[in-house]
Amino acid sequence: MGRFKRRQRFGKGSGSAGAPLSKEKKSNGPMIFAIAIIALMSLSVIGFIDLRNQSSTSQSFNGIDFESADGTSWTMTIEDKEYSFAYHPLNVENINMSPEATAMLKTARAFFLVSDVNNTASEFIGKAEYDLKKLAEERGMFAEYAFTTNNTYGKMILSCANATADLPILYFSTGNETRTEYNDGCLRLQASTPYDFLRLSDRVMYTILGVMN
Repeated sequence: MGRFKRRQRFGKGSGSAGAPLSKEKKSNGPMIFAIAIIALMSLSVIGFIDLRNQSSTSQSFNGIDFESADGTSWTMTIEDKEYSFAYHPLNVENINMSPEATAMLKTARAFFLVSDVNNTASEFIGKAEYDLKKLAEERGMFAEYAFTTNNTYGKMILSCANATADLPILYFSTGNETRTEYNDGCLRLQASTPYDFLRLSDRVMYTILGVMN
């Protein structure tokens, strides 16, 4: 024990070659640590970029390229303008649209977005209507919300009975199957699940933009 303590004191107090070597190791330590951190950060950034590129998806439809960065939404560009959708056209093409409904959507300059105020899927209907109203305004069309009965929002009370060729109505409702039905200026958009309201709105937007008939 005594010999160990004497060797320890000798190492501190002597001018041997061991002392500078210990000091050099201490001075290089922080530098090596910093280099290791920088290298780790660089690898992390490279890995993130590579992962992002791997998750990006591209799929065309009718000659139009659709991009999805996260697999939960799609974007396309027409006439130098980008549009966003919840679903790819392949996921909504099974929703039939009559030739009369297609003609109305492609030529209409205005329409009302109508729903039942007490519909249990009101949040999904609201999102679907918002997307359609936004698209209409971007393309210079008029679109406004309305309900089939009295409401606290101060919106008009309308039904398919009020629809005309010049001012059609898009009526969102719930049913046993997801489908569309057009009659005398009223396009019924019936969804069997809440998420299908988003599919229906995408189907309508694709028709307005000429991506689908």
